[in-house]
Amino acid sequence: GLIIVNRGQEQASTDLTAEVRSKEEELRPELLNQIFLLDTRLKNLQTLIARHTSSAGVFQVVETNTFPSVQFSTFGFNADGHRIDMTGSAPNYATLSRQITAFEQDPRIKQVEFGGLSNTSAGQVGFKIAIILKQSALETP
Repeated sequence: GLIIVNRGQEQASTDLTAEVRSKEEELRPELLNQIFLLDTRLKNLQTLIARHTSSAGVFQVVETNTFPSVQFSTFGFNADGHRIDMTGSAPNYATLSRQITAFEQDPRIKQVEFGGLSNTSAGQVGFKIAIILKQSALETP
């Protein structure tokens, strides 16, 4: 009885192998190439979406932390370095100090650098500030 079962399994294995070969021959090479191309494109799109950053977070950080009496006259953003560069003016050194502290205390900000202090023609304190954002501040929700 055992020999009959083994012969039956061998025949089933042979039949399945023949069926697989038949199906492989039926598939057209150009269709396979299209399937592989689509698979590659979908993987690339998935990677792109996973790495996508949003500049909306940049403006939100600046907007929520800027004092009403502080004005920024220039704005630059380097996405690769997560860096915001601005020049601005404040009514006095005390306000400027509080403005810098507000940026430093924001958990979305990694580092704050400032300098370039000057007196403006309007009697304000001019300054330059660089803000380095954490990656999480740029990630899309």
